[in-house]
Amino acid sequence: MMTLDRLSITGVAVIAMLALTAGCSNSGESQSEAANDVASARQDASQAVTQARQDAATDINSAAKDVDAEQMKLNSVAAQGAYDVEIAKAEGDHKIATEKCGMLSSDALKACTSQADADYDAAKARAKATLDAA
Repeated sequence: MMTLDRLSITGVAVIAMLALTAGCSNSGESQSEAANDVASARQDASQAVTQARQDAATDINSAAKDVDAEQMKLNSVAAQGAYDVEIAKAEGDHKIATEKCGMLSSDALKACTSQADADYDAAKARAKATLDAA
């Protein structure tokens, strides 16, 4: 993050430039000396600004990496939650289906139970595929 120190460096450079510029008229410096002092102050200020920008870019990139990691974590948690819900639903549906099958006679019971089991297995497979795709 851009700190007060970085801002202070830029501020000091600007103040130094202004002081040199303002001081030229009273100090008795020659025009070329004053021009050199102003150019030097400008260069110092420019370097301070460039450094502050580089530091800010580094801080932003670091924060972006943190955001990316948190987004990935959020996506993973959401996918796991969706999977858990689908499995709970599949288990509930399976239990209901097998209870309904219990009212049937022997042959129909076997067919009904087989279908309930197949539906349950298919629901679990869909939930797993969705989780794996996330």
